[in-house]
Amino acid sequence: MEDHRTPKDRIDLRREAEDRIGEDEINNTREMSDADVLALLHELKVHQVELEMQNDELKLAQAETERALHKYSDLYNFAPVGYLTVDENDVVVEANETAAAMLGVPNSQLKGFLFGFFVIPENRFDFVALCQKLESYGGKSSGEIQLLRRGKEPFYALVDVVGDSEPKKQCRITITDITARKEAEIELQKAYEELERRVEERTRDLARSQSEAERRTAEVESFIASMADGVILFDAQGDVTFINDVGMDILGVPLGGSFDRWFERFPLNDLDGNPVSAEERAISRALNGETVTDMRGTLILPWNKSVTLSMSASPVLNGEGEVIGATVVFRDQSDRVALEKERQTLLERERHIAEILERAVIPHGEYNVPGIKVAVRYEPALDEAGVGGDFYDVFELDNGKVGVLIGDVAGKGLAAAVGIAAIRYSIRSYAYLDPRPSRVLTLANKALCKSHNEEINGMFTAYFAVIDISLGGITYSGGGHEPALLKTAAGRIERLETRGPLLGILGDIEYTEHSRKLMPGDKIIMVTDGITEARPNPESLFTIEGVERYLAESPEEDLDAIADGILRTAKNHAGGYFKDDAAIVVVSLLSED
Repeated sequence: MEDHRTPKDRIDLRREAEDRIGEDEINNTREMSDADVLALLHELKVHQVELEMQNDELKLAQAETERALHKYSDLYNFAPVGYLTVDENDVVVEANETAAAMLGVPNSQLKGFLFGFFVIPENRFDFVALCQKLESYGGKSSGEIQLLRRGKEPFYALVDVVGDSEPKKQCRITITDITARKEAEIELQKAYEELERRVEERTRDLARSQSEAERRTAEVESFIASMADGVILFDAQGDVTFINDVGMDILGVPLGGSFDRWFERFPLNDLDGNPVSAEERAISRALNGETVTDMRGTLILPWNKSVTLSMSASPVLNGEGEVIGATVVFRDQSDRVALEKERQTLLERERHIAEILERAVIPHGEYNVPGIKVAVRYEPALDEAGVGGDFYDVFELDNGKVGVLIGDVAGKGLAAAVGIAAIRYSIRSYAYLDPRPSRVLTLANKALCKSHNEEINGMFTAYFAVIDISLGGITYSGGGHEPALLKTAAGRIERLETRGPLLGILGDIEYTEHSRKLMPGDKIIMVTDGITEARPNPESLFTIEGVERYLAESPEEDLDAIADGILRTAKNHAGGYFKDDAAIVVVSLLSED
């Protein structure tokens, strides 16, 4: 095996061996016999071989020791914790690479530093106490402190100190970086403190909410107690949990009377007397999640009482949207329903009278007037609207003249019928005295303004024309009404415009008139605003231009066909129905033959 000793080491070893043998032993060997010398040489040879064998074993042990030392040096230097050895003066005498990296100082420079230099000022007292504890009790002492790292922020460390009294008073120190754990603990503590703060805040909020809920409950109870309506609360099974005093009074519940599941046991009829099934009742619908508004019916109670109620019901939901009950608010409508029935009877009677009056003042049959042909059409806005305010009239005057009238009275029903009768007969009467249209409207306006009362109180539009059959001419005047249209025999469309205010407002108005020549085959078309204002929406009126377009595009010559065509076209434009009454008068001058 290779000898790792240097020549100098071997020389020194021989010199030491010779010194040990000494001169006496050398001199003694000179007196030995040859046989003794041979025996001694043999022994020396044996001892030499033994020594060489022992030397080989020592070399093997030394190599193993060096390998182990190298391995454990790596483990020591690169362990996950820092290892330091400090002397009795706290001076670093040895450190591993991990400790040097933790403290931010190269290992070659770390020796000679005071370990206390790396302890932050705030923790130096704690470190001194740690060392004193070690001196007093020996063994091992541990603590958490912050250490300085050169060029970086301090870090949290778990420091373990172990005393070593022999051979020199030294301490072994291990450093474990616990920064991540410490920061997590700090964050956890902050989170815990924040949670405590929120819990305290939530507790205060809940206390305030409870106080507010109690206050609101008291307000609601006070409000319900003071309501003019009855209030009943039901649970999810439909059992009554509360009814206010007003409700008890409306229903006439006798003292000690039970009200559980009343909606199932007590018959309920609609206003026409038809039974209402349990499923259709307000409370049943509310318990199924529906909101019911102003459901009316008559409840037949077992204590010889029936009451007509207006009921509104709504479900009570929990936080998950589940129905947990219902509320019914009701009021006694017996008197109101009776009044409504009486009012309806009066309205029906008034409507009947108005219809009779309308038929009397607005003939719906054919007009037979010599010299002219007439076609009329009238359509109310809706059947339930009753008598409308549109009117027309065609009547003979003296000297071969014919009066043609169309107009509109504000309102509907009996008042409109009375107004129609008033203006129609006023115009007829004044036309018989003086057939000039301007004079007729002026006098009729004065009369209407002076005759305002509960029955005749409103505004009127009117367009009045007088056709002179013998001379073939037309004179016309208007007050707030659409102009008449003239479609000549040649097919040209003209407006017979005249401007005058509504009748029945100002009594000192003087109306004007205009005249024009007529030829056989010429047609006069008059309409009310139910035609010109026919519309599917407020921005799309049919207008007088719509009538003109129809007349210009239609080849119809028959007066009834023209009237029907205008009515149909305007209604289609409006979406199939009129929002106001509509009247049409078409007049044509007949040829002399």
